[in-house]
Amino acid sequence: MNYSFTLYDLEYFLLLLVRILSFIGTAPFFGAKTVPKRIKILMAVVVSFLVFQVTQDTKVEYSGVIEYATFVIEEAVIGMLLGLISNICVQVIYFAGNFIDMDMGFAMATLLDPATGINISVTGNLYYYLVMAMLLVTDMHQYLIKAIVDTYQVIPVGGLIIRASLYEHLIDFAANYFLIGFRIALPVFATILLVNSILGILAKIAPQMNMFVIGLQLKVLAGLVILLAMAGMLPVISDFIFD
Repeated sequence: MNYSFTLYDLEYFLLLLVRILSFIGTAPFFGAKTVPKRIKILMAVVVSFLVFQVTQDTKVEYSGVIEYATFVIEEAVIGMLLGLISNICVQVIYFAGNFIDMDMGFAMATLLDPATGINISVTGNLYYYLVMAMLLVTDMHQYLIKAIVDTYQVIPVGGLIIRASLYEHLIDFAANYFLIGFRIALPVFATILLVNSILGILAKIAPQMNMFVIGLQLKVLAGLVILLAMAGMLPVISDFIFD
């Protein structure tokens, strides 16, 4: 390790710190509000120092404060963009959970998640913490750190170039977001659709029965049975999201 530090090294180290700190602040698990801010800063400093030891031969040329500030903004944008995309991958679980609870009749039963600070559905909260547990068990949180370190080989400091294809990728990413969320909720959706069809037929056959009262209980029961049957599919769902 090189312990000699010049003014240029300090400025370069700060550029590394901006990207990594922006990523940690927006990435899943690391960016949760339940993680203390001191831990986030300490982790960013440690990772930045390790990256500095590997990339300290990289030369970043700038002529003044304005150009250096431009580099700072670029690094912050890179970190936040990568963290946001990683976080959206996990937010698919929330979307699928909201879709499932809307079919089961739990749409009004929302909880305040302390990790994100937003109201989420019961099933979405359950799925989110199960996926987070699998993320920690499979060491995927370490993969996220390796990924942000590898970005310095793909996008060096001061080498951000925004091309038109980036917007196309983001549009495809948003389309896949809804597609994956619907695929996760598809078994419950199909089951509740079948239950609604049966209730509609029974309403015509036996008009004296109160299908509204029976339907609420039957939807909840059928939804819980399908969720129990889908419990074994959670590792497959997690692998799909992690990929």
